[in-house]
Amino acid sequence: MFTTLLLVALPILGWVQHRWITQLGQAQRAEMDRGLLTSATQLGRVFDGELGRVLTATRAAGSMIRDNEWQPYADRYTAWRETAEYPEAVAHVWLVDIEQGSLRLRQWNEKAFAFEADTWPDELQTWHPHLEQALKSGRLSTPLFGGSRLPHNSSLAFIAVLGRLTGPAQEDSTPALLGFNVVQFNLDFVGNRMFPSLVERYLPTVDGDRYRVAVADERGDSGVLYASDQDTPSGLDQGASIDLLTQSRRPNAQVLVPKWRLYVEHRAGVVEQAVARLTNWNLGVGLGMLALLFGSIVILAASSSRAQRFARQQIEMVASVSHELRTPIAVICAAAENLSEGVTRADRVKYYGNLIDVEARRLEDVVESAMLYAGISAGRSCTTRIPLAPAAIIDAALEATARAIPIPQLSRAIPSDLPQVAGDAAALQSALQNVIANAVKYGGPTGWVGIRAEAVGGRRPEVRITIEDRGPGISSDDLPHIFKPFFRGEAVAHQTRGSGLGLALVRQIISAHRGNVSVSTSPGGGTVFVITLPALDPNSDYARPVADTGGTLPAHGSRWT
Repeated sequence: MFTTLLLVALPILGWVQHRWITQLGQAQRAEMDRGLLTSATQLGRVFDGELGRVLTATRAAGSMIRDNEWQPYADRYTAWRETAEYPEAVAHVWLVDIEQGSLRLRQWNEKAFAFEADTWPDELQTWHPHLEQALKSGRLSTPLFGGSRLPHNSSLAFIAVLGRLTGPAQEDSTPALLGFNVVQFNLDFVGNRMFPSLVERYLPTVDGDRYRVAVADERGDSGVLYASDQDTPSGLDQGASIDLLTQSRRPNAQVLVPKWRLYVEHRAGVVEQAVARLTNWNLGVGLGMLALLFGSIVILAASSSRAQRFARQQIEMVASVSHELRTPIAVICAAAENLSEGVTRADRVKYYGNLIDVEARRLEDVVESAMLYAGISAGRSCTTRIPLAPAAIIDAALEATARAIPIPQLSRAIPSDLPQVAGDAAALQSALQNVIANAVKYGGPTGWVGIRAEAVGGRRPEVRITIEDRGPGISSDDLPHIFKPFFRGEAVAHQTRGSGLGLALVRQIISAHRGNVSVSTSPGGGTVFVITLPALDPNSDYARPVADTGGTLPAHGSRWT
């Protein structure tokens, strides 16, 4: 009942675990989303702060242009460079204003503390018409330059310089547009030094590469400033993304900056995909553990059932052996009592002597079988191996069987030139004797037994011994179990006495000699046992002639232990 309850509870536990892991995965997804967005936001704020300080430090005041006084600008710019974490992010700073009706370009010289005349670079030259139109109008357009967009690979930022004019030209109090500060960023430094440092700080690597990060034009991967992978990440819009330089991109910010966007996604893909993989992994491990537990319970139940069957078989074996011992002991005791009390006539003394001898041998066979089985159960096998003649072993087994059970009809076909086999003489004789005795017991009313042997060639030479009878055969239900210890078929259990150990011992003995035993039967057509033993190599020093003992092999010098 306990095992059944466990087997019923396991699917319920699997369902509960699946539901719990699914909920855990949803919580992990939400946590990863929040963590990813928080880390990306922190990185974006730091980047915005650094570049925002650049735009503040490089913006000139209108009074500086009007009075040509640059010391306050130099102080502010120098202070920024000394405190900035990434001053190398700025490559050049220019000032664009109007002198005598035409545009003038000057570049900031840190050593001279002044803006000095410079030639128009190609990237800035394309903006000449916009700058000229804006400065000649003297008014700030919102958005700057009528919403013109910087190219995706632009490194420029435009900052409007506002001030008040003096004299009659100043008609109202609205600030006039006096010029532009143009900052050129060092994109190589920003992409290869600045962003990797910020990514390492705010999106650290945990358990290997955890995030895929890219900074690109807000249109996607048309212009990539930085990418954590060598290849441009695909599907950048699937993870967390935030705009950079957001404070400087407001309509009234009076600046025009590159529109960069920070994209972050989990290394395994979209967060949902990463969590799904993690959830599936956890679920697989959990279900695997439940399956292992289920298998352990099944094995435990099977082992328990097998142990119970084995215990029952042992009890039946004890009962069978006790029954087998009781009959010969009773006969021996009765015969001995009659002889000792002198109530037996002289002509009956020999009869009682033969009776005692037969029953004693029968008793010896039962005890020997029990001892053999005990040795097999303890893991011991044949230790003595000598060259043996198969004909001598077969004849010895036939003689021993005939002393215990008469053989009405015997058909013997044993060639004298069979190759030798190596083994324990007593053990092999016992195995053959068991099979022959079974053939006599269950061979039907005629009692016919056939035994033949032959040499089988091939890659491994063998000696094949065939023992057959003409009895009713073995039922198909009993056939798979006949080599199991203590097993006795229903058809013969009530007709013939026995312990059920004979054939189990036969298989163990033959297997110990690296041989094989098989059986074939048909209802009413008899039974055939085939025992195969490996033959000795005739060229081996181990093989030597064995004298024919006339059907009797000595038991000493060869023991089953």
